[in-house]
Amino acid sequence: MSKKSIILLIGLIFLVASIFYDIKAKKEYIKNKEELTQEVREVKNIIALKNLWSAKALKSKIKSSLNTISNKKLTFKRRGVELVANNLSYRELNHILNKFASMPLQFKKLDIKKVGSNFNLECLCEW
Repeated sequence: MSKKSIILLIGLIFLVASIFYDIKAKKEYIKNKEELTQEVREVKNIIALKNLWSAKALKSKIKSSLNTISNKKLTFKRRGVELVANNLSYRELNHILNKFASMPLQFKKLDIKKVGSNFNLECLCEW
């Protein structure tokens, strides 16, 4: 083989290697871009949830949702959300639980006891 053919063969090898490297780099770039967009989406969701959970009006929403129930039956404390309710009908209990389930609350304690035809509820929530 002559020098020219050896140089041409080495050039061809470098060309094929660079094409494979380019393909691999593009695939890795696309993969990293997809991972980054997924992470950005997750961070945006976390920020939205944090804004929702730290809403200062949340306690007033909770308090206003409990206005339909007699104050004699409810004991509501401001620290976190501690709610003790006695002698609730099933409709009142269902109303409270549906309202709390639709709010961004984390239940630490939820205790429901049936006493006769009424219910006693003890609930501790945080946000």
